[in-house]
Amino acid sequence: MAYAVISIGGHQEKVSKGSIVVVNRLADKTGTKLTFPCKLYVDDKEVVTDSKKLHNYQVSAKVLADDIKGPKINIMKYKNKTRYHNRMGHRQQLTRLEIVSIGVLKSSKSSDRVKDSNNLPVTKKPVTANQPIAKKPTTKKIPTKKTIAKKSTVIKSSVAKKTVAEKKSTATKSSTVKKPTTKKSVAKQTAVIKK
Repeated sequence: MAYAVISIGGHQEKVSKGSIVVVNRLADKTGTKLTFPCKLYVDDKEVVTDSKKLHNYQVSAKVLADDIKGPKINIMKYKNKTRYHNRMGHRQQLTRLEIVSIGVLKSSKSSDRVKDSNNLPVTKKPVTANQPIAKKPTTKKIPTKKTIAKKSTVIKSSVAKKTVAEKKSTATKSSTVKKPTTKKSVAKQTAVIKK
């Protein structure tokens, strides 16, 4: 009897024809037919693990129910001596699938319909190391002349203001004499002057 391993919703499932699988919630409605690529295919005659050959195999499934809930999980948080306790519950939303068929693709058109675990189309030819990967062209923003002129004038005017302000501050610093703040320092200064 043939079976396959497929990836659905981030989990790998071992399936065979006619088996019923419960997986995490899928966006598809009841009665929808889905196809998934195989991660492993085992038959009476062969075992296929090569990714190049696995592109020829698919698993077809039918959605039986899309509104199932898993068992309730009770979550209790408690911290000692702080009067903190929090209770929550959770029920995972699930989808029930019936595996209709496992096998080789019949035509090239059906190979385009194969979807991966996220229900996105899978390309028939995988990217190899010899093929160059196309890069998106990067566009750098170059500032316009107006913004450059504004920045330079601002810099020049601020430098000019600083130089004028520095000249004024140095003139006032040299002309002022430090005044003593305490009586002891006044006595010391007078004693130094008398000597």
